[in-house]
Amino acid sequence: MNAIEVTNISKTYSSGFRKNKVDALVNLDLAVPAGSIFGLLGPNGAGKTTLIKILLSICFANSGTAKILNEDTDNFKIKYRIGYLPENHKFPPYLSGGEVLKFYGKLSGLDGLQLDNKIDELLE
Repeated sequence: MNAIEVTNISKTYSSGFRKNKVDALVNLDLAVPAGSIFGLLGPNGAGKTTLIKILLSICFANSGTAKILNEDTDNFKIKYRIGYLPENHKFPPYLSGGEVLKFYGKLSGLDGLQLDNKIDELLE
């Protein structure tokens, strides 16, 4: 089984006022065997972040398929097994501390009283 498997993934962004096209990924095939250590290396603009965002469903490919642990990336339950720390991340300035915790708690699968109790615990 592969930890990550992408087949024929392409992603094109529209850029600027004239809607110039920027190809971030073009027909990428990649298989990372489960249990292996893998580094995703390349220069700025090579598509590394775009690939990770596609795997996490933060953005979507124009074509191709992606799987994590043999599950399609649209299966949100597989995301519970993934940690992601984006570079230069900032919390939305319009959210209070409690609202940030609620947002990320929901992303982690918590809800209701369990989420409220955890937020109270962390803020204390």
